[in-house]
Amino acid sequence: MARGNVADPVILISSTTLSQTTPCAYPVYIERNACGVHDSYILDGLFFFCDPDSTVSMSEMQLVDENLQRVYQKHQTKCVCSGKHTSAQCWYKFGFAFLRELLPIEGVVTEGLSGEHCALNRTLLAHQMPSTTWAMDPPSLLNYGENYARVVRERWNMGDCGEDLLILVVQRRPTGLVPHEFGNDGRPPMLFLSYGSLVAEKVISLESPYLQHSGRDASNQNPLERIVAEANDEFMKGVGQRQLVCLARAILRHTQILILDEATASVDQHTDALIQKTIRNKFSTSTIVTIAHRVHTIVDYDRIMVLNNGIIAEFDAPETLLKDPKSIFSQMAKSHSE
Repeated sequence: MARGNVADPVILISSTTLSQTTPCAYPVYIERNACGVHDSYILDGLFFFCDPDSTVSMSEMQLVDENLQRVYQKHQTKCVCSGKHTSAQCWYKFGFAFLRELLPIEGVVTEGLSGEHCALNRTLLAHQMPSTTWAMDPPSLLNYGENYARVVRERWNMGDCGEDLLILVVQRRPTGLVPHEFGNDGRPPMLFLSYGSLVAEKVISLESPYLQHSGRDASNQNPLERIVAEANDEFMKGVGQRQLVCLARAILRHTQILILDEATASVDQHTDALIQKTIRNKFSTSTIVTIAHRVHTIVDYDRIMVLNNGIIAEFDAPETLLKDPKSIFSQMAKSHSE
């Protein structure tokens, strides 16, 4: 069969990647099964969680919930919506939407898209875009993520008078938002924030005094966006912070087999000592495999394996290796103590 001009290659969006592409396919928090939240404590709480990709554990969600509960108790008598009766539900509404990855395609999520449009085109199964549109500049990617969070918030409809805040947690930020100098450390998480009209009014009233006090230019971010931006910067440059987050996850999940690869390589000595103490207290009944260059962090382990040019040179209890002055481990320990 004769063919004319070959069309540009297209990306067919499958049902498994819809939520990564468009907020219209992201579950509403009341869809319990789709959101992957089965803990009744969380489901019946004051805050809203949805994690269709199972990127975090129920324990982590409960930890966030408990910390917010403490803050909430201090403000539960302060109604932010006029004309409402004082109650535990009276303060701001918080929602957390987790996503493993965001796959932006130009033209799918724009400022013109609202939650109301999603009812007309919920699945977008027939949507096709040229593959070249995956390459978007950083401002367009940021705009995509912000609009994604906004549409999810509008669809969730948490607030009665615009008192709602939604935090979209993307576990792997788009590649276009990762600087080349970041290396091969992977793609760190990223936060996107969206909030209702009442929150916006409150932020504007706080913005001027904040900027005046901080000496910042008026064109800079408002306080809420500044907090999110600083958190994203920490995720980007804070290798040590990511190490601490990984360790915290392992603790919450009660990990039985823990593998550490230079777990304290990017932290100061004080934090190193704290981490070592935590590992020994929280994982006393777990199997721990550690790759380390700091000898003092493993001298109390049950067995030490010393590699030399990729070959196992020694394997014994640390006290046995330390007693042998000719052992590689003993010489390493001596050089570290000097």
